[in-house]
Amino acid sequence: MYPSLDIHSLKERFDADIELFIKTYEEADDTGLSLVFDESKMNSVKNLHLIIDPAIEYIDKHLHGKNYVDEISHQSTKSQAQLWIARTYIFYQLLIFLTTIVKNRSLYNKVFFDKSSFSFRQDIVAELHNFKLGIFGSITPTSDIDVGIQYSGNTLLVPGLSYIVSRFENLFVLFSKKTIGSLAYDIETYADMMTIPNPYTGSKKHPDYFYLDSSKFTEDNFKTMLECAGKSIARNAILSHKYANKHVNLNDLTFGSIMKKINLSNTNSFLTDDILELLREPEWFNRSKKEVSIFLNMSYIDQRYAYYTKVMTAETMKFKTLRMGLTTLLSDDICLMMVLIGDALTYRMESYICAPTVIHVVRILQASQKKLDKYKTLLPKHYCSGKIQHIDPFCSIGKYGYLLSILEQIGYIYRTNIQYCSGKRADKKCIKKMKKYKGRYYNALLYFEKYKIPPHKINHKTKISFKRDRRTKTHKRRRVTR
Repeated sequence: MYPSLDIHSLKERFDADIELFIKTYEEADDTGLSLVFDESKMNSVKNLHLIIDPAIEYIDKHLHGKNYVDEISHQSTKSQAQLWIARTYIFYQLLIFLTTIVKNRSLYNKVFFDKSSFSFRQDIVAELHNFKLGIFGSITPTSDIDVGIQYSGNTLLVPGLSYIVSRFENLFVLFSKKTIGSLAYDIETYADMMTIPNPYTGSKKHPDYFYLDSSKFTEDNFKTMLECAGKSIARNAILSHKYANKHVNLNDLTFGSIMKKINLSNTNSFLTDDILELLREPEWFNRSKKEVSIFLNMSYIDQRYAYYTKVMTAETMKFKTLRMGLTTLLSDDICLMMVLIGDALTYRMESYICAPTVIHVVRILQASQKKLDKYKTLLPKHYCSGKIQHIDPFCSIGKYGYLLSILEQIGYIYRTNIQYCSGKRADKKCIKKMKKYKGRYYNALLYFEKYKIPPHKINHKTKISFKRDRRTKTHKRRRVTR
């Protein structure tokens, strides 16, 4: 279960993370840092600084004031372990600060300076335990931390995710003194609107209900969502050239030029005539590039507040949509909801943008690893019926959802190619990232093709297997019938 904005819950998750890390990394020594859980000690801005400053100063001292995200890979193995622990202290301590401050109007008004945008909300206090945290990322020191905050209650009348996310990100800016806030520590926060509490089972075994079901999408729904995938591809393409210090003319950056650069096998599996016709139209990608360019030319603070505004728009629509009743939701309603979520996610630096891609990567590949072998042998038309449709994420994506994930993976593969693999010899980072994104690409392709296989061609003896790509050690798909 995800921790919530409750100090006891956060302590349990923090202890578990640290314990696992220390078991994994023998180099991890005592940093001398300690987390504070006593709310009575967090009753003034001065005391908050006394609590958090040692961890901030620890990282600044070891990295000479530079950002964690830029320097961690250049440190020794032992130093990386110590810095990961210090970053984890900062992350959880600020979550504890958040939980404490938003319950205390007087302290809130002393900490935050943007009260004209986000004034203290008394209605949030009783609902803090319903704000769940999906904390994703590995315990590898060089890995980023993604935290998705979701509201799992049904009491709030006014959406609260933009309020909570903005308060947490502001704490990073205020206490770390880093102009790019949490991004300096390779931490990014998202308003997670992918699921709702299961309204039917009442069971802790199935807490999440995947209401954003794209398995019933029509071609028109896919056309509407295509620009969402385009934003993801365009953002990766532009950033890849920026980080590689290479100039790119946006007019020359087309979907066709990107496909030529990545040179993926098996593309004919999804580039059917109808899909190819859609992708050849330039307007969807041109609009995507325009929106991404607006975002990337903003300052960090403007990016953040634009994101909060878009989150409020999307969550307001979510509240309205769910009031209509789940049984009345049409694919067009779900598509509109996904467009608004994608519009918001465009204003984050590293996220996937299309809801089906997020569900595919986060809820299947990362959170359901024990089921991956089973999924390879399942045919959705047979497996996905009844209550399982909205309980198992595998069922809620569908043909066009997996196609959107394929397109988003193409953007990340292109970025890896430009940013990390443009030298004469592929280095470890190139191979590692290419393996990750090609693995996701081929996995999405595998599931996509399940919707193309006639039911009578698949039985319990049909198995999907992979062969290795020697250069990148990624997987290529082939079907074998025993």
